[in-house]
Amino acid sequence: MEIQKILIIAVVLLASFAIFWGIYGIRGDTEKITEIGSLGNISDPNEEIILISGLPFYTSYDKAVKIAGESRKPTLVYFRSESCVWCMKFDSDVLSDKKVKSALEENFILASIDVNDRENIPIIIKFGVRGTPTLVFVDPEGKIIKKIVGFIDAKDFLKTLTSIT
Repeated sequence: MEIQKILIIAVVLLASFAIFWGIYGIRGDTEKITEIGSLGNISDPNEEIILISGLPFYTSYDKAVKIAGESRKPTLVYFRSESCVWCMKFDSDVLSDKKVKSALEENFILASIDVNDRENIPIIIKFGVRGTPTLVFVDPEGKIIKKIVGFIDAKDFLKTLTSIT
């Protein structure tokens, strides 16, 4: 009986460690761009942009929509969290897909909204975001075209991109 309790505790501890590692140990491919010259359409050297799977995402919704209006492209607003396992999977499996990457680079302005940043609460409320990942496509005027809640695979995401462009 005592051995069973010890085994149960050991399994629980190992499972807890595995969950902790899955949430906090693995990070998506994000980094801040510090060299503004690497992106031709950025004029403000203080503008923050992050790379997710090699794609440049504005961290300001307002800035992304402004650029989208000027370029007449729709915006993909990606609501995410660094601790979201499904966001990490979306980053590594979907955003890194060559066809998806090409479609996004050619046809969309990208914005990444960190749901854990208090400054983003108004935009989170505006779009009714209740979980991550949430993907919202808006037209150049900022009107919602489509909203996807939860993970979507590369094949279905590419179909969505094609239907919007």
